[in-house]
Amino acid sequence: MHLTWYGQSCFRIQIKTSNKSNVSIITDPQTVIWAGGRKPSFSTQIILNSQRGKNDKNKSTSADKIFSISGPGEYEIEEIFIRGINYFPTTVYFLQVENISLLYLGTLSKLPDNEVLKQLNSFLSNNQDKQQAKSKPIDVLLIPIGGKDIVLSAEQAKKVINIFEPRLIIPMSYYTAPDKIKLDLASRFINLMNAKKVTPIDKLVVNQKMLADKNKQIIVLKRK
Repeated sequence: MHLTWYGQSCFRIQIKTSNKSNVSIITDPQTVIWAGGRKPSFSTQIILNSQRGKNDKNKSTSADKIFSISGPGEYEIEEIFIRGINYFPTTVYFLQVENISLLYLGTLSKLPDNEVLKQLNSFLSNNQDKQQAKSKPIDVLLIPIGGKDIVLSAEQAKKVINIFEPRLIIPMSYYTAPDKIKLDLASRFINLMNAKKVTPIDKLVVNQKMLADKNKQIIVLKRK
């Protein structure tokens, strides 16, 4: 699994399936435009949209070989399992592929409530006990940290991390040039987490060897 960041909540997740197919997933490309930047240009097979209006219907559409998902539901595309969970006005997405679990929190601006946690835990553990609200650990967490009542603040993000106990933490939705939305800088979150020697990298390659380290790792990606 390869991850590249294009600013705000926009990632490109590249996956090679067991039948050697190369699949590309793009998350929330419109957030780059909202922040005053240019919409990234690339080919993709799947688009995940996390932000919905009150009158928007849950939908998945397929056109020009692109599968666009907006809203909650369960999907299986090219050996990639996707679960969208509603936490209005945001849909958070859980992905399972290559024996790697990834939770994408999109434009989340408030802490997950017990109902969201129950749904995630049920999906992760395949446990139908809806009274259980504690989530199982996940491998990769893509989490907003920029605050300003637009997305989660650094303090809220830390609470979410303590709930999910991910192995790899990738912050997103914070200020970088040329954004016009003045969100907090990534350094605020990094300092709050007492992380040391966090050097931004161009692309993250996630594999089982990396996940064998049980300690939490914060990884900052350079903006493309």
